[in-house]
Amino acid sequence: MIQTIEQLTRQSVQNVFQDMLQIHLVGEPTESLPADARGQIVSSVGFTGTANGVIHLYTGLSLARVITSRMLGLGEAEIEGDGMVNDAMGELSNIVVGNVKSRLCDQGWPCTLTIPSIVRGQQLSIEAVTDTARRVLGFKNSEHHLLAELMVQELQRKHRGAPRSTKILTVDDSKSVRIIVARAFKPFDCVVLEASNGAEGLEVAAREKPDLILLDYTMPVMDGLETVTKLREDPDLKTTPVIMLTAEASREVITKMASLGVRDYLVKPFKEPILLEQVGRVVPLGVSGDH
Repeated sequence: MIQTIEQLTRQSVQNVFQDMLQIHLVGEPTESLPADARGQIVSSVGFTGTANGVIHLYTGLSLARVITSRMLGLGEAEIEGDGMVNDAMGELSNIVVGNVKSRLCDQGWPCTLTIPSIVRGQQLSIEAVTDTARRVLGFKNSEHHLLAELMVQELQRKHRGAPRSTKILTVDDSKSVRIIVARAFKPFDCVVLEASNGAEGLEVAAREKPDLILLDYTMPVMDGLETVTKLREDPDLKTTPVIMLTAEASREVITKMASLGVRDYLVKPFKEPILLEQVGRVVPLGVSGDH
C-alpha cells in the first residue's frame, strides 16, 4: 500500500501546484536537495481507514508566502502575519491529501481525513512510530524546494500472528439490503454475517463475536433500539460498535441512537462508497488477497 500512496502523493502534489498555483514542480532525489530543504513550515493531514498515516509537506517561508499569495489572490506585501500563511498552508495540505484520499477510496481503500495542523521551526523533522513505513519525496522548481513525507501504518500489521478477517454482522429484515452489504465488502478481507431480525442478530453476535454490527432501525420481532439495548447488557458484546441503518433521521431518532452508544448511522437508501467510508472509520478493511 505504501507504494500506491507514494505514487498518489507525488501526482497530487504536482497536479495541485500546477493547476491551482501555476507552479511547475519536478521530482528531485532527496539526496540532491539542499540541507535546508526541510524548510520552516510543516503542514500535515492524517488519514484513517484501511491504513493509518499522515502526509507532511515541508516548505520554506518564501515558498509558503508565494503559495498564500496565489491562493488568496493577494500581493505578498498584503499578507499580514503568520495566521494567513498558516491557514493557506493548512488548506493546501488538505487539498493535496484530500486528492490522495479520494483516489484511495476509488480503489477500494476507504479512509477519512484529520484536521490540518501546522508546525513552524528550523530544520524540522518528525520521527516515525513503530511499524510505520516511511517515504520522503523531493520536489523543486527554479526557485524553491518542497518535501512531502509519508508515514503509513497498515492496520493489519498491528495484529500479532496470523491476520484475522474482519467480521461484520448485518441485521436487517430486508434481503436486498443484506445483498447490497455483502456485495460492497466482497473485495475486502471480511466475513459478512447475516440476520433478519434483532433476536436472530443477538444469537449470531453471541456465537461469532463480530467486529462491527450494521443494524436496521425498524424490524419485526425485535427492532434496532431493543437490540442495541440488549447488546449493551451483554458483557461480551457491550463494546461492539454499531452502525444503525435507518430510513428516518429525525432529531428524535438520532438522539435515541446516540443515547445507546450507536457509533454512527446511515440513511436508507445508501450508496456503497458511503457505506465503505463509514465502516472504514471503525474497523480495518484490508483488500482481499493482501495477506
